[in-house]
Parts: sequence; structure tokens; C-alpha cells
Amino acid sequence: MMNPLRRIFYLSVVNTIAFIIGSQTAHVWLNPMKDYKDFITKAEAEYQAHQQELCDVEDYLEKKRQQRLKQIS
Repeated sequence: MMNPLRRIFYLSVVNTIAFIIGSQTAHVWLNPMKDYKDFITKAEAEYQAHQQELCDVEDYLEKKRQQRLKQIS
């Protein structure tokens, strides 16, 4: 037979380990985007830069088009 105090000690150790594992698992499951914050921020910055580049290209093409129309007329 196991000593009751030793049994309580072992159960408390097992419960502590289970609590640590469970809390970490819950943290990962409940906050999935927290770990991807840097990735999302970088992707947003790249998207904004790409949109600005597209806008600049559109402006350039519009200027060229206006210049050609002026040359033709």
C-alpha cells in the first residue's frame, strides 16, 4: 500500500503538470492570431506598398495618355 501523504503528493504533482499543459493548450487554441501578429502586420504593409505602386503606375499611364492625346490634337 502507498503512503497516503505520498499519494497526495504524487496526485498534486500530476495535477500541476496537467494544469500547465492544459493552460498552454488553451492559450494556443484561444489566441491563435496572437502568434501571427508580426506576420499579419508585415503582410498589411506589403499590401499597402503594392496598392501605392499600382496607384503610381495608373497615374503615370494616365499622364502618358493625356500627353499622347495632346500630341495628336
